[in-house]
Amino acid sequence: MGKREEAAKRRAEKEAAERLALENLAKTKQFVVALGETDTLQPEVFRAGLTVLQENPNIDITKGKYGALCATLDIKCPSVPSNPDLPDDKVADLLAVCIGHTILKSSAEKPAVEPFAIASEVLEERPFVAALAEGAFKYILKRAKGDESRLVALTEGIDVMSLLNAPEDNDEWDDFLEDMGLICLAPEEDVADQVAQAIEDGDTPKQVLAILENTEAVPPSVAKQIATFLADRYNKEGATASEFCDDSVTALFRKAAGSNERTQITAVTAVVDRWAANGKRKSALVLIIKQFYENEAIPVKALMEWKEARGNKAKQSALLDSFEKKLIGGSEFVNMSDYLDSIDPAKNKKNVEESESDSDDDAVHNDYLGGDVLQAGMGQSALPEADYGEWSD
Repeated sequence: MGKREEAAKRRAEKEAAERLALENLAKTKQFVVALGETDTLQPEVFRAGLTVLQENPNIDITKGKYGALCATLDIKCPSVPSNPDLPDDKVADLLAVCIGHTILKSSAEKPAVEPFAIASEVLEERPFVAALAEGAFKYILKRAKGDESRLVALTEGIDVMSLLNAPEDNDEWDDFLEDMGLICLAPEEDVADQVAQAIEDGDTPKQVLAILENTEAVPPSVAKQIATFLADRYNKEGATASEFCDDSVTALFRKAAGSNERTQITAVTAVVDRWAANGKRKSALVLIIKQFYENEAIPVKALMEWKEARGNKAKQSALLDSFEKKLIGGSEFVNMSDYLDSIDPAKNKKNVEESESDSDDDAVHNDYLGGDVLQAGMGQSALPEADYGEWSD
């Protein structure tokens, strides 16, 4: 390589480094503002911000205050009316809250995996990462109003005990989590393996349900496993949805879906995917979803969220699966999409409001025509009493 080529290469490398530095600076500003405003952290912004803070010798990310951080980076401290003491807040506390908020708002299947993978990669101090995780988990639990199943679902896919820097002796884990107020994250005793083995052995839904008796919150992966098992069994038996969804099947699906919306949607999606894989038996899917809903095994809100979420080809077919609805004087076919619309609280409320509006319009029209006079003339009291004579046997 000649001197000109070498000079050109060095110049290109220098320009590339300068561009990268400017990009990282811009991302760092976004990162710092997000901390102050409790906003979500995009992966590239999160990584760049952590890297700059970690490498700056004038910033103490573990103990430093937010106001000092902004001053060091020459960034205007955001004005947050709900938190006038923001400049005095610790950067670490704000970072934990932001991570928790990002996990809550994520649409990823396993939302906690990426944020903590980035934090563990960039940050060198394991105890600090553990403190961030503890803060993030407590924030999620607080925002979920104590719904532990939601925290369990959101943290699926990560090694919680390793992340929290738990003792090596797992006999101490319950006390460790109890002291943190995070006992709900205690690992289940191989519940996924037990469920898988029961399904492989041909156990009944009632027997599988017994395995979950002491499980507070079923992880989404196990919920998917159970929903797939029920969908396969339903298809194999060829029974009607009302016959198949007996007390044990309904209870098992309700237990699997739990109270967490993410897990509920996972369970519905698993049933849909399996129905499609098993040949799309006509009317089978819409009727079992209808039965689960009517048996209160799945809430309407989860069904509405499932319908609105992006889907695959199986979902497209599912929305068109229809059943025959008997009517006076005939029948009609109702597909899944129309059925879900019929139970949608928002649409039903709108229909009621429109109906009431029409009634009000009719009342105004009646008044305009002299409604009071018409009603008086048509009232029962204005008519002469009818004399039907006497009845005899």
